[in-house]
Amino acid sequence: MNVELALPVANWKKPQEVIAQDLASVILEFQRKPNIYWSTLEELVRLTDTNRTDNAIFQSENIATTETVSWAAFSDAECLVWISPRVEGFYKWSRVVVSRKYEENGIVRVQSVAVCLPLSPTQCTRVYEAFASAPNSLDDEKFNNRPVEFNLPEGKTFNDLVFNLTKKTLAELTAEKMAALNDAREVADNNYTAIHRARTPYEEVVVGTRIEQELIARGHLINQLRDCPGISNMDALKMLGAFDRVYYFGDLSTKSGKYEYKSGNCRVCKAETLVGPCNVCVPCEKKFDSGELR
Repeated sequence: MNVELALPVANWKKPQEVIAQDLASVILEFQRKPNIYWSTLEELVRLTDTNRTDNAIFQSENIATTETVSWAAFSDAECLVWISPRVEGFYKWSRVVVSRKYEENGIVRVQSVAVCLPLSPTQCTRVYEAFASAPNSLDDEKFNNRPVEFNLPEGKTFNDLVFNLTKKTLAELTAEKMAALNDAREVADNNYTAIHRARTPYEEVVVGTRIEQELIARGHLINQLRDCPGISNMDALKMLGAFDRVYYFGDLSTKSGKYEYKSGNCRVCKAETLVGPCNVCVPCEKKFDSGELR
């Protein structure tokens, strides 16, 4: 059985500044705060090679990234909007990403804002239609699975659109991102060597736990909301230290035997039943082991 981590240090064998950028996004998005970020076309192309595709939501995000590259490179449309579909066990709120492209020093750049909204996908679609003065005829399912290109209505700006979604200006979001980035750079500096030296899943969880604790100590309540997929490294470390029978963490396993089961809600099927240390019931556990669930 594989346990998905919300903050997977194993994927972070990257340059120091890239790790800091990722951590800044963690700081904001794990607290349901709007996240503003900038990308070049080259960076977007690289993302299409690194996005995980082992789950429906990651497959969907990979498709969206690929279409964002196509829009940035070839489309005449000024803006793009995409709603990440809500999948059980992943985002609890609809996650809307709006982007605009522009050219700077001969380089195509994309400015994006990601925001979680307590709205259904259909309601998010209506917000877009109201702003863009689009006809009320978009197919909700297609809209939520594919990015939609559009030009800003006359008299409206990208800042207006962002304010409509977040109640904050681009300048305010940028200031928040820079504050998050300052903390992220310091945490990345503190843990950069440890991240790259980690060789086993256990070592990666230990480093991830330290990172999470440092972020929380700086006032970022990344452990309070669970919109993002997976469990925290802190929870994973508790699992690894609290049970001496059998549990699995990626390729890591310990002594053979049986779980100690307790009453609870399965984090996969949500049934109230007996669950093991991963908060997964026996039927779902078997589906993980057979490869039916991942």
